[in-house]
Amino acid sequence: AIGRAFYAGLPVNVRQQLDGELATRYGERWPELQQRLQQAMAEYQRCGYSASFGEYEPDVMAVGVHLPSPTPGQPPMSLNASGPAFAFSAEVMQQQVAPALIALRQRIDLAVCGVQLGQQQCPAAQAFGIAQ
Repeated sequence: AIGRAFYAGLPVNVRQQLDGELATRYGERWPELQQRLQQAMAEYQRCGYSASFGEYEPDVMAVGVHLPSPTPGQPPMSLNASGPAFAFSAEVMQQQVAPALIALRQRIDLAVCGVQLGQQQCPAAQAFGIAQ
């Protein structure tokens, strides 16, 4: 979930460059992986987070969000929340954990921008549609 969230939040030109690197690295497996990344991006755009419910690790449920770079020249980041499947169902992750993670992302973004930019408009807050 964390890698998908990172990927979904990248600018198109950076994502295209990364696609080329991933295609080289994964070779024949790349078309399948690329399709899964495209599905994850659509999910991220629809829901505001990415999810992996037992896909990579059968006993792990995870959601992730992209955190844009607060200042030019710094790379973006991602936040992730994961837990064991016996304690967290997909429903709990979607209805409780993902909204809390999105709220945390917004709080981090505003705190970082407040420290670094003072009262100026925060570019990451704009990306999230957060009023300042």
